Amino acid sequence: MNKEYIYKHLISSLYKMLCWREEKKKWQTIHDELLAEVSFGDFPEEFKAQLILKIVPLKYYDFSIFRQTIFEVIDYVDNISKLQG
Repeated sequence: MNKEYIYKHLISSLYKMLCWREEKKKWQTIHDELLAEVSFGDFPEEFKAQLILKIVPLKYYDFSIFRQTIFEVIDYVDNISKLQG
């Protein structure tokens, strides 16, 4: 599968998780799905480890830290996709 598409999907899922939390929907579902996709995905080990370390604790953050972290993760994924693209 096209790596560019996969990175865009990850970013899209992160934005969706942020929107769902703002709208008080069940955003944890997206969190768990994203975590599974990253865990079992074909990514470089360092990228996978960094992403998991940033995604796992999102469930425990208040909204301001959650939001800030989401944007940090989006920037991280975007930068990695540009380096590999």
